Amino acid sequence: MAAGYWAVFWVMNGLDKFLNRSDIGVVFWYGKDRTEQFAEYFSRLHLSPEAIGPTLFLAGIWELLVALPLIGAVIALFACPSEKHAKLLLGWGFVLTGLTLIGFSAFDVIAGDRAELREHGLYLALMFVCCIWVSSNGPRTAD
Repeated sequence: MAAGYWAVFWVMNGLDKFLNRSDIGVVFWYGKDRTEQFAEYFSRLHLSPEAIGPTLFLAGIWELLVALPLIGAVIALFACPSEKHAKLLLGWGFVLTGLTLIGFSAFDVIAGDRAELREHGLYLALMFVCCIWVSSNGPRTAD
């Protein structure tokens, strides 16, 4: 469940950088357009507004990459009789999640956005809870 939650979390957040305010056929993807938010950040930090698009693009790509080991962990849990591979992938997913949220939190402090800092801190705390839960209640192997 933890791997599935975080995989969906990162896939949806990554896709949101590309699909917000888009009709994708089945549903209208409303999402959150972060352009205005980042325009304020970049103004405060005296950065060029032309860098907003590439920054959001790279963030979206990064978030999709963070999802890959988590997706792999979910697949491995269903496909492999041994959970060793799934545990390894899940561990990498948690490490990348933690590093990403710490990086986002550092940016929140620099940009002066305490609301985003609280949000990223909450996600980081949830990720730690998932790590503890998985390590104490997760699948056991004989290795």
